[in-house]
Amino acid sequence: MSGTSFVPIPTTSTESSGKAVQLLKPKAGGGYKMDRVAFQKLTEHPEVKNNKVGVISISGGMRDGKSFLLSLLTTYLESGEDLTCLKSKDSAIKRFFHWRSGVKSETRGIWIWNKPHMINKKDGQKLALILMDTQGSFDPNSSESDSAIFAFSTLLSSLQMYNLKERIKMNELESLAIFTRYAEMAGTTTATGSCFQTLLLLVRDWQDNNAFKFGIDEEEGDKESYLQYVFSRYTGNEENLKAVRDGITRAFKNVKCALLPHPGMIISGHGKPDDGREDKGTLLMKDISEEFKNHVVIVFKTILKEHVEAKMVGKQVMNGTGLYNFAINLFQLLEDGKIQNPQFAMKALDVVLAQTLLQKLEEKYDQEMEHISSSYCTEEDLIKGHEKKLVDVNKKYENEFNSPYPGHKETYKTQLTNAIGPLLKKHKQIWLTNEARLRRQYQELIEQIEVEYLKALKEGKRDGEIQAEEKFRHNNLNPDIYNEEYHHKLMESLTKAKSRWKRRKLLEQKLSKLQLKYFRYYNKKMEKHMDDNLPQEDELKALHNKYYEKAVAKLADESKVDGTSVDAVNQQRKKLKEEIQKEYESISKKHKERLESCREKFDTVTVVVKKEYLSFLDKMTRGVYLSLEVLQLCHKKFIDMMATEMLKLPSEKVAAQDKPDLVKYLESCLNVEYKECLDIMKGRKDSMRYLSLEEAQEYLKRVIYRYEKGAWKQNWFVYWWRSVFNRK
Repeated sequence: MSGTSFVPIPTTSTESSGKAVQLLKPKAGGGYKMDRVAFQKLTEHPEVKNNKVGVISISGGMRDGKSFLLSLLTTYLESGEDLTCLKSKDSAIKRFFHWRSGVKSETRGIWIWNKPHMINKKDGQKLALILMDTQGSFDPNSSESDSAIFAFSTLLSSLQMYNLKERIKMNELESLAIFTRYAEMAGTTTATGSCFQTLLLLVRDWQDNNAFKFGIDEEEGDKESYLQYVFSRYTGNEENLKAVRDGITRAFKNVKCALLPHPGMIISGHGKPDDGREDKGTLLMKDISEEFKNHVVIVFKTILKEHVEAKMVGKQVMNGTGLYNFAINLFQLLEDGKIQNPQFAMKALDVVLAQTLLQKLEEKYDQEMEHISSSYCTEEDLIKGHEKKLVDVNKKYENEFNSPYPGHKETYKTQLTNAIGPLLKKHKQIWLTNEARLRRQYQELIEQIEVEYLKALKEGKRDGEIQAEEKFRHNNLNPDIYNEEYHHKLMESLTKAKSRWKRRKLLEQKLSKLQLKYFRYYNKKMEKHMDDNLPQEDELKALHNKYYEKAVAKLADESKVDGTSVDAVNQQRKKLKEEIQKEYESISKKHKERLESCREKFDTVTVVVKKEYLSFLDKMTRGVYLSLEVLQLCHKKFIDMMATEMLKLPSEKVAAQDKPDLVKYLESCLNVEYKECLDIMKGRKDSMRYLSLEEAQEYLKRVIYRYEKGAWKQNWFVYWWRSVFNRK
């Protein structure tokens, strides 16, 4: 990618409430601890997660003003690149990255600004910018870890500012020797090319402005730049420095130099404010020399305009998710003590490249398949879409990953194929869910049309069937899927409805008013139970007997009161019994159809839950290795949430007596999926980043809950479940 350039539009910061957080913190017994949660929150920020990300890091000698300079850059970005923020004389200098005048080092480990700054590129694209501050080199308390931290920050950044005092010194260039070893390894590798992107040698307190001007040092006509001048002097007896120079230019895609004047005696701690201010500890913008402010603004603008670019790993442009995974793998190298050994580190970075690419390709496949599986298509279309996407993914893998290490390319291609399998299964579940939803919508449409058709028959309208067909043709459902099938079902349903209506009309003619009264009594009671619940067949039979006997008894009692003869009463009872029995047969048949329909809904619930379970596992396991203990924890958490919600389902969705069986059935289905996931996980043990129990628990909370103001506010599963089933 070429250097980014910008149109003159003010840069906007996402929030002004950001702060510096310690990404790498020294441990008492040696080594470092990484704040993965803080970095994950930053990289999962909406403007970072799926955007291109650039990282500016500053490093260099101890007590040379790195944090001060980065605080000024943060001030500049927070203001939206408003020049007045550095020109306002009486405003306090904000110590976004903590610093102070004197000789004692303030920065230990690595600090980052926990909010991104969005900068607009010339082509209209946005770049999410992350700022990073690195502990001072040549610190006597941490000399053994200097090069490791330096390597970490340089590998993670897209622009490394190397802060120097007064001039480029020999010992400071020697500290870059680690990168020459990386360059030598990269020279034997076609996969990685240049290991690093841009190195900016930032010379502070530059004094010879006549020889080389302040600002970004560039070659002008026949006049060489300061950087060329310095590099050209390393000859003869300084062959080691010549090697460093050559190594640096090979290791970095771009090497630049910037010259800045002294910031002023007050800022350096060699002078005190003489304006009578009471708070001597608060430094103001006017304490910075005007010359320094003028030139630092030019340097900032040039860096943002020409030199900062999206972080790249190999040929891959990083988004927030990719940068997080890359940082985790880099930290593992740091912990293992391999980041300073290019032979080990380059091989490990080759693995990082493969894993980053795999995750990118999995996400690409997942997103593109989502468009297919979420639309109403046939299963044949789904499989064709999968086959096409699989070809595309494999082709992209072949083009973008060329490993010099034997076996790497084939190993990760197999891993990619294995990762696609569960994703295809997930999208089949999405498709099944959509198919079930569409079938349910068709069924509900038929039921609605049937009600309106019966109403038209009762009102004596002759065009009821025409109106029914018209409504079916103009539905909002996909007209190409199941249309013919459900049109046939509609016609069957209308025929049955018309037959029932005719029978009712005939009954009104055949039965006396008293018989009709208790026939309707029986119907009303039976329909109420059918509406309130979904009884099993034996329960339906018991209800029929109960209301049948009551209807006949009531008829007999009322007939006797009217003085009807015994024979006449018996005749009425007999006729009522016959009609109620016929009605029960009709109700029983309709009830069986309803049970079958509910069984379809039962299956729909199963499909929906399996789909969400696969999605849940996909979120938890993508790109990482989980131990058996952690995987069991994730599985059990989902089962518990699922069981709780199943038992809360209203009776029109699933009958009360069916709910425990439904839960057991669903658990058995999900156990099958879990075993498959376990088998996949076993194959990842030595090739994927290990996620500890502590990390997994934290991530599990982030997946399941929405975190807000220190409390777990909303259960993700409940929220999703109720939206699916339209629960109040």
